Amino acid sequence: MKKANVAVGCMGILISAYVIFTASKFPENQSAVDPGAAYFPTLMGWFVIALCLLLIVRSLMGKGADIQETFSITPGVKRAGLGILLFVAYCFLLKPLGFILDSVALCVAGMLLLQNRKYIQIAVISVVTSVAIYVVFATLLGAKLPAGVLGGIL
Repeated sequence: MKKANVAVGCMGILISAYVIFTASKFPENQSAVDPGAAYFPTLMGWFVIALCLLLIVRSLMGKGADIQETFSITPGVKRAGLGILLFVAYCFLLKPLGFILDSVALCVAGMLLLQNRKYIQIAVISVVTSVAIYVVFATLLGAKLPAGVLGGIL
């Protein structure tokens, strides 16, 4: 368990460092009252680095339970892995498909992954939620969300 904690802590530090590095390239803030686009990603990156360092130090000092567990792939672990793959696929398909179609597909796949089998409910919730989020962000907040395939319609 000690090796796994150190490995996870190191991976967390690397990912957080990448987030901080990427956020440092965000456009500079021109307002005195607005913290800017990089503020929260940078803050969260440093927070996660601190937690990962705490995990590594506690593991190396022998604090906590040192349990020898065997890793087994249970149905819950499979679902968690598929959920992670869903989000990775969502990120890669966001520009080509567009926000609405990609979000509908993610909602449908996520609900099926969580073993919801009410297909009409899945379809209605997925479409209504995705369109509502698009309307709020694109129309009310003025955010530019990718239109993708629906570019001529939206």
